[in-house]
Amino acid sequence: MAQEMRAMLDQLMGTERDVPLEHRTGRERTYTDDIVCKYYLCGLDITCFKNTRSDGDVARWVPAQSFTKLRDDDVKAAFQALSDEAKAKLGYERDTKAVLDNLVRDCDRRVERGLARARVERE
Repeated sequence: MAQEMRAMLDQLMGTERDVPLEHRTGRERTYTDDIVCKYYLCGLDITCFKNTRSDGDVARWVPAQSFTKLRDDDVKAAFQALSDEAKAKLGYERDTKAVLDNLVRDCDRRVERGLARARVERE
């Protein structure tokens, strides 16, 4: 709970909110910073799966530290403005597609199990 509140405050007020004014760097984040969530840059907000059936699936395919990374719309806009070649060099979209493919595969498996169970119950 405290970590979620800390992440929310970081998003609203910036990560340097507790640093005295004279020590702040004023540096803006870019899409290549390690603290930025690469999945969010590609349009996948991994936090939207929280408290859903796919929550465990997401946790299996996405590194745990990604859940606490920065999700900034300005950084996302800068990433989206890149050319397709520049995005391909970073590999963020490839990684996001791999996560999405795995999530779809897990959901398909869950549906197949449900259908098989329904067929058995019907017989």
